[in-house]
Amino acid sequence: MAERGGIVGSSKTPRDQLREFVAAQPTWLQKILQLDFSLSQEELLAWSQSDWWWKDLEGRVDDEYLRLLQQCPADWRKYLDRRKELALAQIPAARRGRPTTPSSDLAAVLELQAQGITIRNIAKRSGLTTSAMAKRLEKAKLRIPPKR
Repeated sequence: MAERGGIVGSSKTPRDQLREFVAAQPTWLQKILQLDFSLSQEELLAWSQSDWWWKDLEGRVDDEYLRLLQQCPADWRKYLDRRKELALAQIPAARRGRPTTPSSDLAAVLELQAQGITIRNIAKRSGLTTSAMAKRLEKAKLRIPPKR
């Protein structure tokens, strides 16, 4: 017989093999394999009472699922997209725009001012113009104290 779906003599497509493998698993494991962690109360209870999570230490179920999934390009792409989505969800969103001057930098500016160094000299050291330094200080609700 012809080879089809990776198994000699098998008339099943890779997608059929994948569906059969997933269908043979409990519903909570089906969801976990498909990266859907929204388990119902019943599924959570079944998962917690199961010994699968400590018996399958070598990840045989995961490995077989991924092997079958890789043979189905569209399903594999969806799985990778879901993994990426979950990974990115763990990273805090970056704030838009130019980064603000950390308060420690502003504290350092105030300390330098207290030592008698002028804003102009502090700005020069920082590579900023005097007006840019003054704007940063104003934005931080700090006012340049008047010269004595």
